[in-house]
Amino acid sequence: MSLAECKKECNLKRNCSCTAYANLDVRNGGSGCLLWFGNLTDIRDFEENQDLYIRIAMTESTGSSKKRKIILVLLTSVGVVLVGLTLAVLLYGYKKKISPRAGNATSSHYNMSQLEKLKKAYMPTQGSTIYLRTFGLI
Repeated sequence: MSLAECKKECNLKRNCSCTAYANLDVRNGGSGCLLWFGNLTDIRDFEENQDLYIRIAMTESTGSSKKRKIILVLLTSVGVVLVGLTLAVLLYGYKKKISPRAGNATSSHYNMSQLEKLKKAYMPTQGSTIYLRTFGLI
């Protein structure tokens, strides 16, 4: 049995309870497959080079990358929210600076008695001349 067939045997036929597999090199032209189920309790140390393939759950192998992805998404979201809030505050301040303030607005509303008093105060008397300065090009 080849290593690929041993892997297939471990992955498919044993209801995913296979925890490890190894290609067994039987002398005199034969080969086989060793499968482990549950805890790896009967492991031996061989002098020759033989490999043991241990199956682990996908969540165990990628747990740290999932955490990194979650942290990256959270940091990106927080960054976008902070930039949005900063722009909103700056835009609000800019609009507030441009719009006229109610306290500084001058009122051009006079009642009629005030207008009559102002008119009489600035009207020239009979026979007097009003001199107005003019600017012109010479």
